[in-house]
Amino acid sequence: MQRLATVGLVALGVVIGAGISEWLRPREAVGANKITYDVLYARYIVLVDEKGTKRAMMGTKGGDVMLGFFDAQENPRVSMGVIDGSAMMGLSDPDGTERVQLSLAPNRVCSLAMLGTTGRRGVILGCQDDVSSLAFYDARARRRALLGTAGSTPSLQFFDAAEKRTLALP
Repeated sequence: MQRLATVGLVALGVVIGAGISEWLRPREAVGANKITYDVLYARYIVLVDEKGTKRAMMGTKGGDVMLGFFDAQENPRVSMGVIDGSAMMGLSDPDGTERVQLSLAPNRVCSLAMLGTTGRRGVILGCQDDVSSLAFYDARARRRALLGTAGSTPSLQFFDAAEKRTLALP
């Protein structure tokens, strides 16, 4: 009886093993070194072009996930992901300096930031619920003007170099 159970378990293992190996087998092979799988599990994937240059990457770390695209010089140009629960996207110039940032936080604050050539704040558009704002920053990333609304009430504010409010309407 025990021998029969052992043979049965071995047979079951062979069937399961054959099923798993069939499942992992490529579904189609297209040319040299090209294999297609139905499912691929990985924590980090890097796509390279025919010269071996990194052109895209996708990965996870902790609870975050990122996807990035690179130009022919491997400078980051587009990045997107979910970081600390916030959906984010960034666009970078040819030198790899991020110049545009789009984000939506878990508390539903959304923002669009346009940065200067050094990566410092330039203009930020943001909103949450019934509050919207458009902020302008100087070359040293200091807020100098703010246009906003809270409900149906508009406001305009100006700030000095120390970011102290100098004028507020209304």
